[in-house]
Amino acid sequence: MGIADIAARGAKMAAIAKQIGELRIKISNARIVKTNLKNCDTAINNTLMQWTSRYSAFQSSSMSEVVVTDKFEGESAEKIQAALPTAIQEMDTTQQSAESVRSEIGEQLSKLDEYITMLEEKIAALRSEMASL
Repeated sequence: MGIADIAARGAKMAAIAKQIGELRIKISNARIVKTNLKNCDTAINNTLMQWTSRYSAFQSSSMSEVVVTDKFEGESAEKIQAALPTAIQEMDTTQQSAESVRSEIGEQLSKLDEYITMLEEKIAALRSEMASL
């Protein structure tokens, strides 16, 4: 093995080490994105749980009827009663949209896991290649 062979081997190892470094950066970035997505998912889930809890409490209270007989309400109760179903429908639609976003976040997390695994496999293959030099 001559000097040229040693230099070529060193250059090849340096190139492989550079590829491994670039792949590690990609893995690190993917993990950061994954953490951020998990945080978003947690925030959405917490908000949904609060909304569901408050909505359930509202439905089981006398306030859900809006117009309570034998109580002084004025004309506001009838206006609120007319507007309430629309407002609740809009909130239900928003809740369903939030649940859909959570589902999409779950899919993205799975794809990120697959991406990270693929990058780790590439690193392992490059290390094997480096070891065989």
